[in-house]
Amino acid sequence: MQYADALRYLDEHSSYERTGRVESPSTSNIEKLLDAIGNPQHSYRSIHITGTNGKGSTAQITTRLLMAHGLRVGTYSSPHINRINDRICINGEPIDDDEFGRQIGAIADLEILLAIRPSFFEIMTAAMFRWFADSAVDVAVVEVGMLGRWDATNVINSDVAVITNIALDHMEYAGPTVEHIAREKAGIIKPSSALVLGETDELLREIFLSEEARSQLIRDEDFACEDNFLAIGGRMISVRTSRSKYEDVIVPLHGQHQGDNASLAICAVEEFFG
Repeated sequence: MQYADALRYLDEHSSYERTGRVESPSTSNIEKLLDAIGNPQHSYRSIHITGTNGKGSTAQITTRLLMAHGLRVGTYSSPHINRINDRICINGEPIDDDEFGRQIGAIADLEILLAIRPSFFEIMTAAMFRWFADSAVDVAVVEVGMLGRWDATNVINSDVAVITNIALDHMEYAGPTVEHIAREKAGIIKPSSALVLGETDELLREIFLSEEARSQLIRDEDFACEDNFLAIGGRMISVRTSRSKYEDVIVPLHGQHQGDNASLAICAVEEFFG
């Protein structure tokens, strides 16, 4: 499939980003698509990230830390700012137009074969998992599209599940309170996952901590951003974890909250390597 044809094909499918509506909360379509291509999402390790704010920055910092250890890292994020290709990257480089068309075309063929009607995000997610497997990534850093439990990305058994924080969002699907939203986002936590929890509200924390996980790391208890100063080009921070302390770290992002995002990423990478 040519790049322009791939874009037209995607535009023909329902998208929450365009309409604000989800047809039905289910992972059935994405599971059928991935089953048909051999479940590529299980051929590499993964870090799964959700939360109301900070997902993108945390994912990018996590990616850079993993790359610094010599790993080949796939990163999936949404929405895009410039080009749709920017959602799917390997070692920080977006998928090129020809490969994008090839991967979307492969999923389009499955839609006909399986007689299903996947959403825009389900198609993108299936194409992402397939390309990462084709490209032999060592690890995928996967940002949730919406909430968590029924998100198309929630077909991985992640090594690490990261929760940034919780506020009111997508209430029409999760429910009217932050507790409802927390329960939906907690759906990405698997028994195989180390939970890295950035939420500081004690009642919301309990929702996440009630999920089975192989370990649980809690902000301000097991890890923390202890120093966080304005610096040239970003922030200078110090981060304490249960394993180590990192001092005078430059984060090339602006905003005090980026120190907290960086502490989440550092803790997540520590847990990934064990």
